[in-house]
Amino acid sequence: MAPTSTAAGPHRQYRWPPTARSGGPQSFKYSVIGTLESAADNAAVSLVPGLVQKGKLDTANGRISAAQLIADEFAGPPLGGFLFAIAAAAPVYAMGGLWAAAGLIALALPVHRGRPSEAVAPRARASVWREAVAGATWLVHHRLVGGLALIGALASIGYMLPFSILVIFAQEQLGVDGVGYGLILAVSALGGLVGSFATARIRSRIGYRWTIVASLLTGAASLLALAVTGNAVVASVLLAIYILHAVVWGICATSLRQRLVPDALLGRVNAASRVLGLIGLALGSLIGGLLAGVHLALPVAMGGAVFVICAGFALAVVRTIDTD
Repeated sequence: MAPTSTAAGPHRQYRWPPTARSGGPQSFKYSVIGTLESAADNAAVSLVPGLVQKGKLDTANGRISAAQLIADEFAGPPLGGFLFAIAAAAPVYAMGGLWAAAGLIALALPVHRGRPSEAVAPRARASVWREAVAGATWLVHHRLVGGLALIGALASIGYMLPFSILVIFAQEQLGVDGVGYGLILAVSALGGLVGSFATARIRSRIGYRWTIVASLLTGAASLLALAVTGNAVVASVLLAIYILHAVVWGICATSLRQRLVPDALLGRVNAASRVLGLIGLALGSLIGGLLAGVHLALPVAMGGAVFVICAGFALAVVRTIDTD
């Protein structure tokens, strides 16, 4: 189970990497699919503030997160397996059909007009690169939103440190086979569902600052405990707690961006934040593999340490925020 940088913020991992037989063309197809999905996710997150009242952003993002978790972790895998048993290409055609259906549903959404206070006169559109630079520049100069983006990049490193070697960790330290590993991932997804529905209530009671700090510390504690356990059941619970933290943190970060970034820049700022997160994922994968060569539990423990740093950074960056 991987985190997404969508409304819920855990980054999803694709389960169908290209094989050696597929070669470059197949890899190119997967890269195009990934690019288009990133664009769709970014557009969806950017549309939410125009469809939902500001006070309900946490709830809306939580529901989006829950829907993604149910589709990705509970409905998708068994349905894909069932279709594959019928015909090897059936899951691919079904996926294309579902994407087409999602596009038709998107066409039925209300047109995003922007918040009234931020209405601007029509102007000629700049080039894509200039707009991207404008979003990145705004992000760099905004203390809170820029700080959240940096925390997101660090959190992506902290996530991929253990998850890049999780299969081997489960086999060698937890002693589970493929079925056991699948069960561990299923249990961990339950933690994400709890987080999806609990975030709005938690945030309303203790505020964004302490919700973010507490969630990051929870993620740190779960990974540090995971590094020293050899029990698969305990590991399942710890991973569920970890995914819960990832969802809570992701919803809060997304909602804050939606509240604080001007409508005209929201898509570009979201994209810049996503790029930082993807860079963090790549670095975390590389470092995780290197650390695993020293000791298999080391990437897991170091992931916990990274989240402690993230929590400290959040404590300094996220102050009292007027969100009413």
